[in-house]
Formats: sequence, C-alpha cells, structure tokens
Amino acid sequence: MVRILRGSKHLAANTWQHWTTWLCCTGAITIIAYCIASGIPVFQSLVSLVGALFGTFMTFQPMGAMWFYDNWNKGDRDWRWKFGVFWASFVIVVGTFLMIGGTYGSVVGIIDSYSEEGGSSAWSCADNSNSV
Repeated sequence: MVRILRGSKHLAANTWQHWTTWLCCTGAITIIAYCIASGIPVFQSLVSLVGALFGTFMTFQPMGAMWFYDNWNKGDRDWRWKFGVFWASFVIVVGTFLMIGGTYGSVVGIIDSYSEEGGSSAWSCADNSNSV
C-alpha cells in the first residue's frame, strides 16, 4: 500500500483512494493466505514446525544473550549479577529445550498426519472437517 500510494496525499489522508487501496491490499493478502493454507495439506503442522523452530529461537535465546552482552563486563559482581547470570543461562537452556522438543513434536505430527489413511493431497476433495 505504501508503494502504491507513495508520493500522493492519499497515503496519510482519510480519502476513498486510501481506503480502497487498503481494502484491496488486505483482501489480496487474505486470498493468497487462503490459497496457501488450502494448498498445503499439513498446513497446521507446518505452522507448528515454524513456530517451534523460530518462536523460541527469536524470543528466548536472544534475551539471555543480550543480558550477557550488556552485563558481562560490569565491575560490580555481587549476588544480583550472579543471579542474572543464572537467570540468563536458564532462559537460554529452557528456550533450547522448548525449541528441540517442539520441533520433534511437530515433525512427529507431520509424519503421523501423512501416515494416517495415506495422507492427503493438495486441494483434495476429502472431508477434513472432522465432523463425519
């Protein structure tokens, strides 16, 4: 939307061109996301795998590493600093454990979904509502 409306007053103004462009961009993204989600037979498991791999890797481990980066060379190494070292190490270890466990569970889920009843193909007409 920013690229489409760049250089015009409609980018930041409350005009019909602004809202039409915004709604068209949002609708196009929704349609593309639906096509991707419908086309991948194990989309839920794929989202789970991506979340397990990158969710903790991008949130837990960097927080512990940033604490070490900010506080390692502090001159005052009292009990608070030692507790900070323990806590940052704990956060990194727990994040790694969650990443490995989540990745393993996601891979097992993908394997199980393909092995039950031969799996499914993209855009198949099989009933996937779990209501039958």
